[in-house]
Amino acid sequence: SETVIDISELEENHKKIEKECQQSVAEYEAAKQELEILKKEQDPILAQIDEKRKVSSKILHEIEKLEDELNKINKNVGLLVGKINSGNTFLKKFDEKIEELNRKIVVYEEQIQSDTAKASQICPRIEPTKSASRLDKDIALYEKRIREEQKGKRSIQQITQLYWTSKQSYKEAFQFINKLTEFCGRIEKNLVLRAKMWSQFRTSIEKRTKMLFNVYLSQKGFAGNMIFDHDKQTIDIFVQLDKLDVGSQHTAMQNTKALSGGERSFSTVSLLLALWEAMECPFRAMDEFDVFMDAVNRKISIELLLKCAKQNKNRQFIFITPHDYSQIATGEGVKIFKLQPPERGSQRTIEETINN
Repeated sequence: SETVIDISELEENHKKIEKECQQSVAEYEAAKQELEILKKEQDPILAQIDEKRKVSSKILHEIEKLEDELNKINKNVGLLVGKINSGNTFLKKFDEKIEELNRKIVVYEEQIQSDTAKASQICPRIEPTKSASRLDKDIALYEKRIREEQKGKRSIQQITQLYWTSKQSYKEAFQFINKLTEFCGRIEKNLVLRAKMWSQFRTSIEKRTKMLFNVYLSQKGFAGNMIFDHDKQTIDIFVQLDKLDVGSQHTAMQNTKALSGGERSFSTVSLLLALWEAMECPFRAMDEFDVFMDAVNRKISIELLLKCAKQNKNRQFIFITPHDYSQIATGEGVKIFKLQPPERGSQRTIEETINN
């Protein structure tokens, strides 16, 4: 007979097991994905934990440093407290010494009063004319002499020798003082003489300068006067216009401030020429001396300057002017240097010239 096996139950169990396996695989995959997510979330948390650990280690290190500094401060405080205690002890001893000195002062004052009363019985009190330090030195010197006298008196020969030596020293000193007094007298006389000569020399220069000032002004028919105040070190200048015209309104002396530009410039040139005669400078220069002069004043001034320059060949004269003097004849000792005028638009400032 054939045996019939029923496998339906086995197939059903097999299906059930396969379903459970699939479910387990699905759960495993889900768990695996969740684990990956947790790992990803774990990395920043671990990084934060490491950062917090580093910060906490720094804080602990700072706390240790602060504890060390606190220990040092406590140690210094202990030292300062010790010094304060020592200072208090020293002040206490110092106060004790002050009290002791005050007691001694009282004793000394009482002793001085007693000695003064005893001395007053012998002679009245004499007010000292020397300082205390000087008196102490004199007392020490006298005490030394007394000790020397007590050790043994000098012999007549020693006293005689000391007398003649002292007399000779006195004689030499007296002669030296007389010579010195005579020398000082000669020096004083020489100083007075030199001051007198210097005053005469200054007066001579003053008169000569006034004379030359008038000479140079007379080239244009002017006259002038100069008032020297040697104490204030000033010169007041006055100019008289048309000195030969008695009826002119300009005959009175005028201060240079009241003159016109050309008249003031010509007066200035005359003043400089007069002052130059009292100077030994080898170089003499004028810059734009004729800017405010008219043609007549300019011609007279340049002729006067050239004449003065030719008369002083041992000195060099330099005249700078914006005007054209090409008509002046050049020759021995006279040279004219003319600069080219600047082109329009090509002028530059000093800073531009330096930078370029």
